[in-house]
Amino acid sequence: MGNPIKLMLLGITILLVTIFFQQVVSPVGGNPSPVLQLLLVLGIGTTLVGFFKNK
Repeated sequence: MGNPIKLMLLGITILLVTIFFQQVVSPVGGNPSPVLQLLLVLGIGTTLVGFFKNK
């Protein structure tokens, strides 16, 4: 996983899956579960690491 583009794609994939599960699992207007929030932060962090590693 040393390739920055692969890291960015992994982060974006984590974000998309998290958003999908948030829409399916969480009720409308409800707060997302802590696990989904953690996955969202993990996806954003992975994407940013890949982006800055690419520079």
